[in-house]
Amino acid sequence: MSLEIKGKIILVLDQTSGTSAAGKDWTKQTFVIEEVDGQYPKKIAIDAFNKEIEAEVGDTVNAFINVESREWEGRWFTNIGLWKVEIIERGTMIAPDSSPAPTGNAVPASDIAPEENDLPF
Repeated sequence: MSLEIKGKIILVLDQTSGTSAAGKDWTKQTFVIEEVDGQYPKKIAIDAFNKEIEAEVGDTVNAFINVESREWEGRWFTNIGLWKVEIIERGTMIAPDSSPAPTGNAVPASDIAPEENDLPF
């Protein structure tokens, strides 16, 4: 299934690499975009295999993706793979120190007990 998603890049993860069982080298770069259309924007993690991504955090892009699911040992896994990216508008990266200071009502992260199930969903 081939789709196009328009969104703003909010995170680019470190590139990983390895060698396949067939002996071929590979690289993978994962980036997260947030949809800019729709009433309830969604965040989507997209993998780019063996591709250099010239887009950066803050850029608005059209990401052309393939969605594919595979079964392994009775479980199903879905991959969202990039095959093309178009930069619509260059953004500006937000400096890490530019976040607003916490208010007096903020709870330090160390005071929050971890949940028993730490899955992100």
